[in-house]
Amino acid sequence: MTMTNRRQPIRSRAGIALVPAVLLAALTGCGPAVPSPENIGERTAAAIRDAGSVEFTMTNGDLEQTGTVMYEDDEIVALDVTIRDNAERSVEREWVVDGEYWHARNEHADPARSGAVPPDELLAAWDWAQVQEDMTADASSIEEVGERTIDGVDTTGFEITSDDRVETWWVDESDHLVEYESELEDGTTGTGTLFAYGETTEIEVE
Repeated sequence: MTMTNRRQPIRSRAGIALVPAVLLAALTGCGPAVPSPENIGERTAAAIRDAGSVEFTMTNGDLEQTGTVMYEDDEIVALDVTIRDNAERSVEREWVVDGEYWHARNEHADPARSGAVPPDELLAAWDWAQVQEDMTADASSIEEVGERTIDGVDTTGFEITSDDRVETWWVDESDHLVEYESELEDGTTGTGTLFAYGETTEIEVE
């Protein structure tokens, strides 16, 4: 899954292309419902918003990005992201907190407010829930591709195909996207993980 960001990280809203996901009737039963191709993007997005926060890692070649996003009333409201470029041997940090953008040029620099980036645009670029909805809503095909145990968690795999990329999502029984792999049409590959759902209650600039 690729997200639009001026550094072109692995995830991007330009999207995996699908017919709008089918709304399923409410499911009842003792255990959690199994994710399915018809509703997978809606369910993973809802799980992020319901949790209120999630941490993430993304790797694409020499670029590594890690961070946390927070949600309130189903809207992304805060962000902390660290960008490591191993080729350039550089590290940058960015935050959006209380509607303000902050930036630190390296690991040791003090964060400073900046008007260089509109906070709403940066939040939108890192809105994992919306990206997942958009990708599945625009996909040309979504297929279940088996099961995998990741760090002791059972997950179901979904291959999501569009004109310019193929991604495989691994989703657990709580509808949490746990891990993904992506391959763009130019052969570029990337991986990512999402974890610590709901564990962050505040993001601070530090």
